[in-house]
Amino acid sequence: GLLKETAEEIFTYVLRDMTDTGGGLYSAEDADSEGEEGKFYVWSEDELNSLLEEPVLSRFKKIYNVAGDGNFTDEATGVKTGANILYLADAKTEDGEFQDARKNLFEAREQRIRPHLDDKVLTDWNGLMIAALAKGAAVFENQQYLNAALKAADFVWQKMRDEQGRLLHRYRNGESAIHGFMEDYSFLIWGLLELYEADFDVRHLERAMSLNHILIKHFWDNDAGGFYSTADYSEELLVRHKEIYDGAVPSGNSVAIMNLLKLARITGDSGLEGKAEAIMQAFAENILEFPSGFCYMMSGLNYALSPSCEVVIAGNPDDQSTINMIQKARQLYQPNKIILFRNTVKEKDEIVSIAVFTESMTSIDNKPTAYVCVDHKCDLPVTDIDEMINLINR
Repeated sequence: GLLKETAEEIFTYVLRDMTDTGGGLYSAEDADSEGEEGKFYVWSEDELNSLLEEPVLSRFKKIYNVAGDGNFTDEATGVKTGANILYLADAKTEDGEFQDARKNLFEAREQRIRPHLDDKVLTDWNGLMIAALAKGAAVFENQQYLNAALKAADFVWQKMRDEQGRLLHRYRNGESAIHGFMEDYSFLIWGLLELYEADFDVRHLERAMSLNHILIKHFWDNDAGGFYSTADYSEELLVRHKEIYDGAVPSGNSVAIMNLLKLARITGDSGLEGKAEAIMQAFAENILEFPSGFCYMMSGLNYALSPSCEVVIAGNPDDQSTINMIQKARQLYQPNKIILFRNTVKEKDEIVSIAVFTESMTSIDNKPTAYVCVDHKCDLPVTDIDEMINLINR
């Protein structure tokens, strides 16, 4: 519950305050407003006293840790300033009772001078947010998140590529610039793969594959393996380096491992799996020295070594029983699972040209049917949702 609520509040903020009218997602909001760090987001006890009424006021101040002299000290001076950051000390605390109070505070805060908005749209950061919104849309069954992810993906696709279809890194005020970096490709591919699983529109896979093709062609190190941060067509650089460290943001190479493995399992192209393995081999020594600096790469290694699980659901996309089966498959936490959809109503379903192994997968008795494939070996088809869940959870 709390994790879902936190994710939804982040999405609400991003969609409300960080989204361009065309759908692209902005970069950042400054911490400072009116020359003071955090001023827009903090509250004095007097302000709360004037905005809220008893009995809500006293309980609100207790739950959100409000103090008359402030609840934090200024970093520079070490002095309490009378400002309060509203926070829940106990993650299990139920704050649903304060819905009206929070609405009042939000409306009062909207009258303040906002922090400066960095309205650059960056391809890599949009890729990350598209992935998050698409995952949220699929797991929470939220159409608004899906629409936002689709708009952002179309924005980048239409406004942030050059004539050759190669990505550009930055967009602002109608102008796109700077050759795309490796992270722009790998993060956007990640977003597109999540988008496919959120709405099963094959164009996301087609776009992901075309970007992956450019990435391999122009960024791959043919000698040592792994992807350079810059393309071979970028401005002349004396040294082309590679990002491999997974910090607050995973490295482009780590994300590429996961993308390559997923694309390999969808398309049956074992060459892509070989590329993923080559990245891990290229950085094996670094990883052995400092494994905790490569968390996402370790996730990729786990994905490579674990049995893969491809779930193909065949059925009519407008049929409620098909929708139910898809939702149940999505809600299972199984990190090595990919869900594909085989539309049995279409005469020529586009997924077949990408994932050839799905061609013979059809509905049984006109019911939605699941084919659970582990390491490319597919079980007998099942039409019962519980049977599908058991096969996925093995």
